[in-house]
Amino acid sequence: MDEDVIGLLSQLQNMNKTIVITSDTSYSKKNFFDFLEHLKITPFIDNIYLSSEIKLNKASERLFKHICEAESVSFNKIVHVGDNVYSDITVPETLGMSAVLYCPEITLSSEHRTVLYQFGYEVLAPVIIDFCSELQTEVKEDSTLIFLGRDGYLLHSVYNSIFEESNNNHYLYLNRVLANQIYYSELNESLCDYIRSEHKSEGVWGLVSIFGLYETSFAVQLVNFLTENKVNQETFLEEQIVNKLLAIPTMVRSFNESILERRSNNLRYIEQFVSLKNGESVEIIDVGWRGEIFKKISHQYSSVLQAHLLCSSSSNQNVHGYITRSKKNKEFFSIVSEYRDLLEFVLSDSVASILYIDNELNPVLNRDKFNQDNENNIRNLIQNAILDRCKAVKIEPLKDRDTIRPETTFHRSNNLQNLSKFLTSMPPSFVDAVGMFEIANSINGTSSVTFNDVLPTDRGQSTSINDMKNIQSMLYCFLKMINELRRSNELVIYGAGSGAEFILPHLSEQCDFIVDINNKIHGQKVQGVEIRPLEELQQFQGTVLVSVIGRKNQIAGVLDKYPVNIIFLEDYL
Repeated sequence: MDEDVIGLLSQLQNMNKTIVITSDTSYSKKNFFDFLEHLKITPFIDNIYLSSEIKLNKASERLFKHICEAESVSFNKIVHVGDNVYSDITVPETLGMSAVLYCPEITLSSEHRTVLYQFGYEVLAPVIIDFCSELQTEVKEDSTLIFLGRDGYLLHSVYNSIFEESNNNHYLYLNRVLANQIYYSELNESLCDYIRSEHKSEGVWGLVSIFGLYETSFAVQLVNFLTENKVNQETFLEEQIVNKLLAIPTMVRSFNESILERRSNNLRYIEQFVSLKNGESVEIIDVGWRGEIFKKISHQYSSVLQAHLLCSSSSNQNVHGYITRSKKNKEFFSIVSEYRDLLEFVLSDSVASILYIDNELNPVLNRDKFNQDNENNIRNLIQNAILDRCKAVKIEPLKDRDTIRPETTFHRSNNLQNLSKFLTSMPPSFVDAVGMFEIANSINGTSSVTFNDVLPTDRGQSTSINDMKNIQSMLYCFLKMINELRRSNELVIYGAGSGAEFILPHLSEQCDFIVDINNKIHGQKVQGVEIRPLEELQQFQGTVLVSVIGRKNQIAGVLDKYPVNIIFLEDYL
């Protein structure tokens, strides 16, 4: 325990302040008390409130409310200290508490710095350079290229580094939020279905966060609606809530007017860089996986012709995925897609996520995330290594579009193979260096997931859905799995997403609870089954059915430390 922390606790005690500890944990109160004893701080602690004992958590607000009632204190008399931006800062501040983010500075060792630099220079740089080189041969002549912020930040830097004379490209903020502002225009059942299917964990507040409607009249009305109906922001957007919302004309009108204003600002911001009129050719460049932003933008503007993504699972003929361009590279997609969070982090701009474009056409960014400075140390080190490699590569832009470019020093298949080898067997020092940082897994750039949750294990590759034989055999395997699981005395589902929604109608009576690494949704229910922290598995010895598709490597590693029998839904599809 840091001596400064002990000194602070002693000082607070001398000031007659009440000191309590609260934690979202699966440990019993006795085990937790033993831990505090080891740290030699129990003399300073007046009380302990644990989610495992009270069956409430911080992310849902209910644990904080319980503490206030138990201690007979109002929210404005509490100062909460924690290291999670959402559950330790955002939630307490929403309730009227003061909150302090504990964010210790992390110093990278020389070994960490070396392995991070080598990853950028030797492994990732050849793939990025080769991708940018292919752009020159594939984009339409005189096209304007839009590199999307934030993930396209390094792609844009590399492109301009190796093609110094290029002036047909722009880097601008055009993320999922801004694409939604262009694509959607009114609050209706279809829009709510989109939230439920694609952004369930955003809850009811997704009506604001997913469409960038912060600081609008609709946001104010939604807060009042939630208060009146005694619903918190993280509650899933269930059908009964949707029906209530849509039955309020002023609520619907306020949403429609607010998103119209956001769309207007958004389009004026974009048109500063490029005109989206018929007759012009605009092509989108991004890291990408599904081409979601391209599809929403091109739906509105015919001039946006194509999207060129570093990696794409889309079969859309206008979405070109570098790694999935040919059949022989399908194996690389299954590997790279598993570690897309890591690659998106490495290639992203270091600024916070964009929320909306204001009336002065300036991007409004989310406040700094947890460990922002520490994250940037890692990100900048890898990005600098990639740009250092670019200095040795200068490729002249093609004058004749029919000319075949001479071979460069890079060879695509070898580059992809080196990347896949690295991702499936990362050096321990690399894992140590990035494993303590959080991933921005929500649409507004906040996070409750660390890289430790998605880094690789020694397990084999995930089953590819493309390898499924036919629908009949899939149904047979699925029914076989259901029959086997119905005989289980104890069953837990891992993952609260669409896979759980799919499987629960068949196993709701057998399923004890759901576990999910996203602490924002702990305490919520899917089809009547409660979502709990992953640590609940420490006291569970039955079967865990993994409902998440496509991340078998990482999830297997996460679950290996628990005394459970693991079954993957994707093995039966």
